Amino acid sequence: MLDLSHIPLVDNHCHGLFADGSNLDADAYRHRFSECSGDPFPPDHTTTAAHYLWALRQIAGALGCEADEHAVIDARRARTQGELDRLFLAAANIDWLLVDDGYPASDQVSDRDELAVRSGIRIGWLERAETVAVRLAGGTRRFEEWDEALAAHLGSARRRGVCGLKSVAAYRSGLKIGEPDLDDVRAAHGRMAQMAVPRVQEKPLVDHLVGRVMEAAGAQELPVQFHTGYGDADADLRLADPLHLAPLMRRFPEVAVVMLHGAYPWTRSLAARRHLRQRVRGRLLRDPVSDRTRTARGNPSSAGRRARIAHLVQLRRRRHPRAALVGCGPWPPRSGHRPG
Repeated sequence: MLDLSHIPLVDNHCHGLFADGSNLDADAYRHRFSECSGDPFPPDHTTTAAHYLWALRQIAGALGCEADEHAVIDARRARTQGELDRLFLAAANIDWLLVDDGYPASDQVSDRDELAVRSGIRIGWLERAETVAVRLAGGTRRFEEWDEALAAHLGSARRRGVCGLKSVAAYRSGLKIGEPDLDDVRAAHGRMAQMAVPRVQEKPLVDHLVGRVMEAAGAQELPVQFHTGYGDADADLRLADPLHLAPLMRRFPEVAVVMLHGAYPWTRSLAARRHLRQRVRGRLLRDPVSDRTRTARGNPSSAGRRARIAHLVQLRRRRHPRAALVGCGPWPPRSGHRPG
């Protein structure tokens, strides 16, 4: 069996970690293993699920406790959040996290400096374009001012230490990005500015923003990440197919594009896009919590579950490398498996 455990890993797409997620009760802990973004599934749905029972065994091995839900929760409570982060990140040999600070809200998570201290590893920065656009809209009145400020801000990304730019266009108006008429963009910007809670959502404005992102990325040799496939529950899934990105990538052939979440259920489209264009990367993560491509907004790659899930993913991936890549292999792994 190929042993990859000695190779440090870079997680190129994660979200902020909650400021303190160590003191979870049973209901909250079960919710972390659910796909839902609202109320959790009934407790018996989670507690009898194969992925949850398997994960408890692996987490108990790392915590040195019995493979029981209550024992795991008690063992977590006996440690600080920083101790939990370091334990699981070290077990997974994660060396570098690239954090998208556009979600969750900044008042819920540790900032990058705090995260570096509590995790003990390198922390990089992915800048979400839609968050930038909304923030700049609050400080400008006219469209031209906003557009100039947007171009200047994105154009300074590398100098500010940004590792890559990112868009959630798939969950707004879709990935069929065009070249919008400037009058339509201006009108959409005006309507956004009048919202009680501004949001980049109309197609002309989304397409214009993505164009600015690609221009800035090309000039600075930065990659651009796109969410693809299933995400927000109100998104039109048909428009999240990565094949829609083909015209945009022909306009900006020099820009490296990373497609996130395996584009589920459009994973074959992602593979075709990758085959047809060299500067495309697909981030396909087989998640042991569900044994399929993890895609939902409320998933373990979001917010405070990163360290634990990274540990579980690498544990399975390293013991079954081929299974991690193509979704084959024994399930569930033997209960005797332990981190290391």
